[in-house]
Amino acid sequence: MKKQCIYLILIFCFVSSKQITAKEQSNNILFDTISVNKKVLMFPRNQDTVPYIRIDFKEIYPKTFRNRKDLKHLQQIFQKEYLDDVCSKYTPPKKALNIFIDSCVAKYRREFSEDFQSNGAELIYMYNHSIASYNGIALANKSIVSFYTIMNTYSGGAHPSYFKTLVSIDLKSLKKITLQDIIQAGKKEELTALVKSKVFKLMYENGGDKSYFIDFDSFKLNDNFYITETGIQFTYNTYEIAAYAAGLFEVELPYNEIEYLLKDNFKERFMINKTKSDI
Repeated sequence: MKKQCIYLILIFCFVSSKQITAKEQSNNILFDTISVNKKVLMFPRNQDTVPYIRIDFKEIYPKTFRNRKDLKHLQQIFQKEYLDDVCSKYTPPKKALNIFIDSCVAKYRREFSEDFQSNGAELIYMYNHSIASYNGIALANKSIVSFYTIMNTYSGGAHPSYFKTLVSIDLKSLKKITLQDIIQAGKKEELTALVKSKVFKLMYENGGDKSYFIDFDSFKLNDNFYITETGIQFTYNTYEIAAYAAGLFEVELPYNEIEYLLKDNFKERFMINKTKSDI
């Protein structure tokens, strides 16, 4: 009888261990990558190789998550940020990317083919356009995933357009994290002042001054930020606060500088001030 009890206890421990391991694994995210690189002619039936649009995409997306429903939800959040919400309902990542690329090509042909046929012979290089985009993971643990998307397009102007978006997702609620989730009530002005001073410091270090900004005195916080292991990073894109030549501005606020501004539940939930081994 004693041996049977020991045997049953061992079985229970083994099963419990297996269940815990499975649960831990289900909270992890595994990522995969889709790459598309091709040149698409403005006139598909034309024997010429110009004009064309160059397509270059490299998309990282969640491949494995807690369950099928949550995985679809998480993938759709990635798609909305990476593909500008081209699919209003869930669409498998590869199909969604192809839909987005097809829409870009159709727009290119619709907007420029007639103009090219009328005026483009001497300025053919102005009709060789491009669209390139890729994303990357800045932070991924059991509580949060932060990622960025970079989009670079050229549509015949004086220079390409370039912008970067930052996103953090709460993996419990599967919602984007906002400043209201992070900053204590009444502390937004203090945070704004800190970001503003860091942005101006970047401009000053690059030889600029207040005159480079569109309206430095009315500087505002944007919602283009994400959470990293060491702090909160904000990005201001070209033309957002300064001229194109000034480039984009990226500033990080280390946690030890802004801890007094952060909500307690934010610090607790996302394990701020914990060691990496605890994350």
